[in-house]
Amino acid sequence: RNMDIIGPEDLFAKIQELRIATGGNIPIGVKIAATDVYHDAIIASRMADFITVDGMSAGTGASPEIAQSYLGIQTIPAIVQARKGTDDMAAQLYKTLRRMDRTVDFEEIALIVSGGIIFPNEMYTSFALGANMVSVGTAIELAIGCTACHSCHDHCPVDITTTGGKAMDIDRAAESIVRYFERTKKSLAL
Repeated sequence: RNMDIIGPEDLFAKIQELRIATGGNIPIGVKIAATDVYHDAIIASRMADFITVDGMSAGTGASPEIAQSYLGIQTIPAIVQARKGTDDMAAQLYKTLRRMDRTVDFEEIALIVSGGIIFPNEMYTSFALGANMVSVGTAIELAIGCTACHSCHDHCPVDITTTGGKAMDIDRAAESIVRYFERTKKSLAL
């Protein structure tokens, strides 16, 4: 959590600050946890170029055990609420501008989903429910040998997050990632 952002006004100010710092040339996104997704998506879509909804377990294996065990919300059910929130915000803005007799072309807020999406059928489901993109961080971890034991912080048994006296075979890990994407692409028929 960014301690500079306590409420919606702080978020808008931070996004505006980033737009000024980048000259408005770089898309600005907001990542929200899969909690009150509908309302958070409405707030974020007022200023952001894209929104990432992150679900599944709450944090990495380095997170407190209580967060890993009890705070996560599944990613796929959150997609519908996030898309509904962004679409409702766009519709509200459109109506307001129509009343002011202004015409504006709206681009759909890009919705990225993240959190435990690994298999092509989960990707298809995400796209069908309104996601524009899918982040596959967990799949990459598994492809390079992660055992998903959630002992990342100083206790990784396969030396992905710790060295444990030996270095990870980067070439083998890279080949595994390439194979994952090739198989996924083939399954998705892209």
